[in-house]
Amino acid sequence: MSFSDFVVPYNENTDELAETILDHALMRPLEFKKPRILLIAGDSSEGKSETAQKLAYMLFKRRDIEYKKYINDVTIYTPIEYPSKMNRLLYDKELKALNIMIIDEARWLIKSKNWQSFLNQTIADINATFRSIKPMLVIIVTQEYDDVDKDVRKTIHYFGECVRPLGNLPVRFKLIRLIKDRRNPMKVKYLPRKLFGFVVKDGVYIRVKPDYFEINRVPKEISDIYEDANYLAKGKIIKVKLEQLLKRIEKDLGGKFSRVDSLVTHYINPANRKELLFHTEFKRGKYRLKQRATDVLNLTHTEAKEFLDQINQRIGGDENGSEGNNVSGSA
Repeated sequence: MSFSDFVVPYNENTDELAETILDHALMRPLEFKKPRILLIAGDSSEGKSETAQKLAYMLFKRRDIEYKKYINDVTIYTPIEYPSKMNRLLYDKELKALNIMIIDEARWLIKSKNWQSFLNQTIADINATFRSIKPMLVIIVTQEYDDVDKDVRKTIHYFGECVRPLGNLPVRFKLIRLIKDRRNPMKVKYLPRKLFGFVVKDGVYIRVKPDYFEINRVPKEISDIYEDANYLAKGKIIKVKLEQLLKRIEKDLGGKFSRVDSLVTHYINPANRKELLFHTEFKRGKYRLKQRATDVLNLTHTEAKEFLDQINQRIGGDENGSEGNNVSGSA
């Protein structure tokens, strides 16, 4: 039998009650020098990164920390940032109060094997280092649970799955606890279990097992900072990759080749659709370039227009699809 994940006072405001439950489950173990790892997974555009940012915003706000000052200290947008940002979070006196780290999804940015290797090594670092120096909640955003190998999965404490219903509705965040079953000590199993605990009302302990939490959007000032920094960080890597791609094409063809044609050929490949959506937004049945996308793609105004014309003609309007129980409230 495992211990409950939370024991919290009753609150008529279900949104505040949901926040208190999440805070108690994710952050209270840190008080006992127990770092916690939360792996958030889900299909593309289901709100994984948005949920990670909202959790950090909410948890810091409850500790009177102004998150917008520290978004870029807390968030690791690409693997190459990890060593320097982790070092600052652990040792920089200015960041002493910050005990949350977010490793943002970059699986589509680098080879799958390299991404898996990075995650596995990162989780090993967390378990070896954070407990003794500074217990932290580490939120890892990735598309698949299998991005982490089965041995390393044993050290993950929580698994969160995001689903965004059709329409402009809050993300449904299902939080699962991964527990050890030691009934057979010779063969320990790791079992998924719904988050559960107790809400105390008038001295009575009421058992609660939330099916999911509704995660509302972070304030626009937070999302703007995140989106801008995320685009710049990932854009640097994409720009290098695209230059290498174009050089390889020119070498194979024995001469210069249209940059626009090369980029269109690259992005109509379904495997590169995530990267295309990183540069564009889909509105009224058409792709439009995001701000600064022309810098990353290194396109002139005329080339940008030609690029969008070809993309819209060849891919069409098949993007922007979203998928759609009880809830303790919104966070």
